[in-house]
Amino acid sequence: RSHLALPDLRKGGVEALYSQNFVPADFGPRTPHPTAGATVIGARDPLAAWNLWLQTDDLEIARDIASDIRSKRKTDIRLKGIRAIGLSLRSICRSQISMNVTMPDQTPLKFVLDAVITLCSTHGASIVESEIIGLISHRWLAPYSANDLLWFDAKPTQYIEHWLDII
Repeated sequence: RSHLALPDLRKGGVEALYSQNFVPADFGPRTPHPTAGATVIGARDPLAAWNLWLQTDDLEIARDIASDIRSKRKTDIRLKGIRAIGLSLRSICRSQISMNVTMPDQTPLKFVLDAVITLCSTHGASIVESEIIGLISHRWLAPYSANDLLWFDAKPTQYIEHWLDII
């Protein structure tokens, strides 16, 4: 019932739970246990976990692009639901923009890709491929195909609708 995003609740760790900023529990004790801490159970709206692989292994470029995305989401409503970080994929000599699209019904994935492509060009980088982690709805891709989003290894079992059809 508290409608607090899990990343916000995690900020500051257990110490923050003991502070005056602690959000009281909906169920159970009103304060964290002194030695066991607290357990969070909740539900969130669906999200798309989406990684964009860059042709470079330069971590700073990936971090800069992710930072640019976070800055742009403040002024462009189409990027509002994007959380982005830059990561290194040393084993394959690539860097990556790892994103959670927290409002996939309102955040056009193709627009996000195009925005990242533009940011990449300002940093001398390009995207070679993307991947979806977990499940995604066909409607979040509409009107584009997986290949339009550079998602070349899409599998039918990664679409929510696949699992709904077999119930």
